[in-house]
Amino acid sequence: MRSFSEKHISWACLGVIALFGSYYTIGLFGYGNDVDTYAMIRQGQELVSSYKYYPSRPPGYFVPELIIGFTSMVGGHFLTNLLSALMGATNIYIFYKFIKRYFNEKHSVLICLIVALNPYYIIAASSSMDYIYSIFFGLCGLCFLDRCKYFLGAIFFGLSLSARLSNSLIVFAIYVGYLIANLKNGDIKALAKLAASIPLAMIIMAAFYVPSYFAFGNSFKFLSYGIGDWDYFGHFARFVYKNVYLLGFLSSIFILASVIYISLKERKIGEISFEVKLGIFILIIHELLFFKVPIEISYLLPILFVLVPLWVIIIRKKIVLIIILLVLTISYNFVKVDVLTFERDYVRLEAVDANTNISINTGVLLDDIIKRWCFWVVPKLTEGDLYIVSKGKAATKQQQ
Repeated sequence: MRSFSEKHISWACLGVIALFGSYYTIGLFGYGNDVDTYAMIRQGQELVSSYKYYPSRPPGYFVPELIIGFTSMVGGHFLTNLLSALMGATNIYIFYKFIKRYFNEKHSVLICLIVALNPYYIIAASSSMDYIYSIFFGLCGLCFLDRCKYFLGAIFFGLSLSARLSNSLIVFAIYVGYLIANLKNGDIKALAKLAASIPLAMIIMAAFYVPSYFAFGNSFKFLSYGIGDWDYFGHFARFVYKNVYLLGFLSSIFILASVIYISLKERKIGEISFEVKLGIFILIIHELLFFKVPIEISYLLPILFVLVPLWVIIIRKKIVLIIILLVLTISYNFVKVDVLTFERDYVRLEAVDANTNISINTGVLLDDIIKRWCFWVVPKLTEGDLYIVSKGKAATKQQQ
């Protein structure tokens, strides 16, 4: 007869398989709706076929570009999205195993579901984009670091930053946390190994940006990013709006209200653990970076893995509140409450003005699926069309 823990491991595996199936089913209808996907495909295929490299967009994301380019040549979006779905589901399993030390079984499952069923996470896990690659490599790095496999952790952190350099501050915070923990424990040997692994992670990360360095004429001009000419208010407005809509308007209001309610009711904060302090530190530094570059909501995906557990701790792990947030998260996939309507510049592909107007619209995931389906039934892009997309001269998001 199987033990209690073995049964829970089996249920966890079944849950991960179900997530994988859901992600991949959505991924069957094309590469995705992000125009950058097709730039990555183009440059990755060019790298594989002619050994020439130019970043799909600065600063360059060599590892996912290479993998997506190669797999798209071998198996089209069926293979590229298979990898994304596999990584997306594996991320949740690693996350589940990690947080079980801080939460009981029920809380751990609910936290993982809130992250796994966030529409932006689902889209990332069912599309051929680099977001899921960076999260996957980063969680693998964290897993090895936690098991004192410091040099393996360094390799995966280097891979993570090759997929998204913007996550470098999160990796920095994780290293700081483990350095402090080892210092407190007085484990000098582990501290020395951990410290020695940090330069290795930096070297591996830097090595993957050498192709970008050469592509930009042996210069560091690749260390740039595309952003609108916004004033301070433009940055602030986008920063607030995109943070709110990462979780959805209703979910964000609920989180804020629940935190205020619990804080007023309990009044006593109590001792804040080191893990909570580290989580808050990660949130702050990543949000500061996002305030500087508030371009896409998906840039905020890594903080889901920190924000949701922190919120559960703040609300004293009240199961009813967690279930309500899960329901709101699921509903956000299908129904979206908007408080603003935007006027957009379709040449610069950005919002230029907004008006207050409460409306009920198609949910984030459902909207993405509808667009994929529409693009699925139209003729495929020609090689020339794909080339134009990869150079950023067109905003089409049709399937290749």
